Amino acid sequence: MSRQNKKKLLSGICYGVIALSAIVICVFFVNVIENRRNVHAVDNTTLQTPEQGGYVGEDGAVTQLPETEQETEATKSETGTTKKENGTTKKETTSRAPATEPPKTTEQGQGNQGHNGKGKVIYLTFDDGPTAVTDDVLTVLDRYKVKATFFVIYQKGGEERLREIQRRGHTIGLHSYSHKYNEVYASTDAFFEDLQKVSDYVEGATGIKSKLIRFPGGSSNEVSKKYSPGIMTKLVPMVKEKGYVYFDWNCENGDANGNNISPRSLVEKTIKTAPKSANHICVLMHDGPGKKTTAQALPGIIEYFRDAGYAFESLNMNSYAVHHAIHN
Repeated sequence: MSRQNKKKLLSGICYGVIALSAIVICVFFVNVIENRRNVHAVDNTTLQTPEQGGYVGEDGAVTQLPETEQETEATKSETGTTKKENGTTKKETTSRAPATEPPKTTEQGQGNQGHNGKGKVIYLTFDDGPTAVTDDVLTVLDRYKVKATFFVIYQKGGEERLREIQRRGHTIGLHSYSHKYNEVYASTDAFFEDLQKVSDYVEGATGIKSKLIRFPGGSSNEVSKKYSPGIMTKLVPMVKEKGYVYFDWNCENGDANGNNISPRSLVEKTIKTAPKSANHICVLMHDGPGKKTTAQALPGIIEYFRDAGYAFESLNMNSYAVHHAIHN
């Protein structure tokens, strides 16, 4: 064999070795990546916790939590809703305690003290639906086999969604028909007229005559003072006399402060406002228009409290009721 042919043969061997080495390295890294995916899918003990800087969902998505909370719309102590009255736009605000100090509450147990009489329970509640957002929320709840409570208002064409909430085994409560504070809180008669209308709306769609209610703005709202001073002090005993059970909250995700708030902020706010020593947590969330990120944040919220040992339950007449201090 000539010297030139030997050089060609040697060069061919070298190129072959290099190509083979590259293939082996690629296969190695592919296996490493696949193994990491399998670990997250099979072994929940590998999931990051918020203390480690983020929360990894079962689908592999990471919700990063900032190390320090910045002042955003989701962390302010006052919530607002924009209403149009007589052709003008005005902002209605409901004073609430800041994230670091949730509203003072009194919890009035009525028989269902925890999961099967013991343990830690969390109630996920959604106000202002049903809307298209409700569809996304129901999908997430089904995925995690979690039951929740929906405090509904009148939504045109919402009857089928009410029936879907019922079919999936969730609880339907009454929030308001109009959700217009100037109408709802004009007088005690006006409040019960509005409540009867939303009750009829729910019963007509589902056959359910719900006796579970949530006051617009909660029992601690001060907006009602502008329309009828002292009305909440009158309404609280009156709803009880009429056989209703009302529910406030001791934890919130912050979606009442605006639309399209980042899922990360919603998860963080929920964790921060949850009372650390309570065996019963009732979370305020919304499935009204513009609250799509609420559904996106829901997996992180569910996984955090599930891993913290909480059982998820929907509300009923005998559930542990969180009540705010009344300010009007």
